[in-house]
Amino acid sequence: MFHVNKNHYILWIIASTLITFGVVSYLSMASQINWKEPVLKHSYTFDDGTAKDVVGEAHGIIKGNCEILNGLFITDEEGDYIELPADKININEYSAISLEAYVIAGKANETHTMLSYFGNKSNEVGVDYIFQTLINNETCGTSISCKNYEVPWETHNNVGGQAIQDDRFHHIVTTFDNHELKFYIDGKLVHSPIDNEDNIIENLSNKFAYLCKSGYMQDQTWLGAIDTFNIYEGILDEKTIAKSAKRLEEHEKKLDKFLVNNYKTQIAKPELRHSYTFDNGTANDIIGGAHGTILGDGKIENGMFVANEQGEYIELPAPKISINAFSAITLEAVVKSDIGGCFSYFGCISGSRAINYISQWTYKSEWSGTGITCIRKIYQPWEALTIAGGHSVLENRFHHFVTTFDNKVLKYYIDGELVDVQLNLRQKTNNISNIHNELAYLCKSANKWEQTWLGEIDTFNIYQGILDAKTIAKSAEEYLKEKEL
Repeated sequence: MFHVNKNHYILWIIASTLITFGVVSYLSMASQINWKEPVLKHSYTFDDGTAKDVVGEAHGIIKGNCEILNGLFITDEEGDYIELPADKININEYSAISLEAYVIAGKANETHTMLSYFGNKSNEVGVDYIFQTLINNETCGTSISCKNYEVPWETHNNVGGQAIQDDRFHHIVTTFDNHELKFYIDGKLVHSPIDNEDNIIENLSNKFAYLCKSGYMQDQTWLGAIDTFNIYEGILDEKTIAKSAKRLEEHEKKLDKFLVNNYKTQIAKPELRHSYTFDNGTANDIIGGAHGTILGDGKIENGMFVANEQGEYIELPAPKISINAFSAITLEAVVKSDIGGCFSYFGCISGSRAINYISQWTYKSEWSGTGITCIRKIYQPWEALTIAGGHSVLENRFHHFVTTFDNKVLKYYIDGELVDVQLNLRQKTNNISNIHNELAYLCKSANKWEQTWLGEIDTFNIYQGILDAKTIAKSAEEYLKEKEL
């Protein structure tokens, strides 16, 4: 009979250790062989005003009526996208894939859209694909499906989160190594193992490749902006992705700096068209003929319109102002309130909702700001708002507010300081010419559920054209100094 003694145990431990070490070493070497450092194969930065591939030769072709502004590819209507040469990218020959994008997540998108698509089509349906999306049936994420030519969505592998539509910069990354699909949103990871053996890289098609367009023919193109799109062979690791995500602030500052310092509007010198000072005890327009009508029990006291109770506001003759004929708009107000609400409104109403408007507001629990929304998403117009805003200023003292808008850039000033600048990603819809000349109010919104604004208006001015920052700062200083006396 064989007897196990202490020496046998020692030999067994040594052997086990050597075997374990060998297996770990082998797996480590295999990992290094199969998953080498990721290589940037194709990159689209748009810095030269084109969709050129600045690393490889897979240059893109811009479709539709798109714009590239300061290295930002902008899509703002159906049919705007980029076609990439899928046969030059040859994504199905990669050992592993990483797709990286810096984007501004545009608002007012349709239900099904895609940020990037690599695959084929069969009977109007995308097949043999991998894609990324910021909004697809109320979700964002990434998906792969191969060798299902009837209902590919039923055998796909996908990961993601809530849809993103906020007009803000985001860093989006997909990684795929045939074993695990990962999706990063601003450095945060969502991942899933692959449970379908057909969903692998070699089964992807090299037939089509798009940015801002889906492989499903019935889907709408994506509305937003791409700052950079990169395609790697290999897997970007979490540390690298987290570091890249931290560069979002750099992208935001770069755009803001351009909009504030380098972007020059081609609009002519501003012209004061309508002015309401209330100095003569009325709501008359002292520059034009668009005299206001005081409604409710609102009063004019000491050259100021005072609204103390609900239902007190001023109705302006919107057709006479005809704001949608302006080449650019500046709205200037000196007001005081500790309640908040919408203090100027130009647009119309559909049912109980304000639509096709530009407005200014101060809210007690939120912020002060300005916004424009026109045409798109008529039943939920706020989803298409281009907004610029700042801190809440409801401490019952006078403030100087200015909105400027030239269709491309929306700016908002508080007390002479530029507090926000927003690129209008929906220039073809959120456009001055689309504002309706049906309604114009001071101290009131067209939304029927909103209460009227309570407070005091000292002055309200409407300019055609854009007041510059220096002029606005000087006006704020003069107005506020006068109110402090």
